Amino acid sequence: MITEKQIKAAAASDKAYSLRDGNGLFLEVRPSGTKVFVRKYRWRGTQRSDTLGSFPDLKLVEARSRAVEIGLQVKQKIDPRGERVERSRGGPKPKAKVQEVVPVERRYETLAGRFMEKRIAEGMALPTVKKVRRHIYKWELEKRRADGTVETIWMRSEAMRVFEGRDVGSIKPPEVLNLVERIQQQGHLEKAKDVHRKLGEIFDLAIALGYIEWNPARQVKRAIVRTKSGGLPGLTDAADVGALMRAVEEYDGSI
Repeated sequence: MITEKQIKAAAASDKAYSLRDGNGLFLEVRPSGTKVFVRKYRWRGTQRSDTLGSFPDLKLVEARSRAVEIGLQVKQKIDPRGERVERSRGGPKPKAKVQEVVPVERRYETLAGRFMEKRIAEGMALPTVKKVRRHIYKWELEKRRADGTVETIWMRSEAMRVFEGRDVGSIKPPEVLNLVERIQQQGHLEKAKDVHRKLGEIFDLAIALGYIEWNPARQVKRAIVRTKSGGLPGLTDAADVGALMRAVEEYDGSI
């Protein structure tokens, strides 16, 4: 994975070179100093390299979003370049389905990424960053292969699985309510509250950017079941308290 700091620091060389990010996404640094995002993938047995845009006109988070989208299109046998694929055997050529293209900057995942960047810039603690990414965005999972190498897999949050690729202006209050209630029904009450709260902040950001005029998460606040947090577990037996104090006293680890 690369960072915007690394991208900005990447200097031009006599020959073009690439910095790998993930999901087939590369940053190509050309001798002219131009920095271009490129997505590599295989289509019908042929290796392709599609140029997504130049940095800084195209932000890293937007390039990653487009890279994920291309991967999904390939899995669904949809040509990312817009060509119609997979004709029915022996049947007539199907008509191309016209799909509305959602601008990258208006997609849920782009706004969620911008929200994460904002909170990190504001000094959010690393453990909190990891928790929030798991709740409303995505996170990296390292999986060790049999040969000892490590494979990095992007895991999507429930919110990402529901809203990824969607125009933030198309997300309605009932969809937010259904997502939060589903998490509550799984027994994750605190997570449900945090997801609802963070979605509200993401939509607030979208309002500030002029993409939407009202916040669908705020509209369902009174419809969500409110739960009281239970008391924190504690030691009530004198013997247990004594054992705890001795354990603290004898602990020789670091802070």
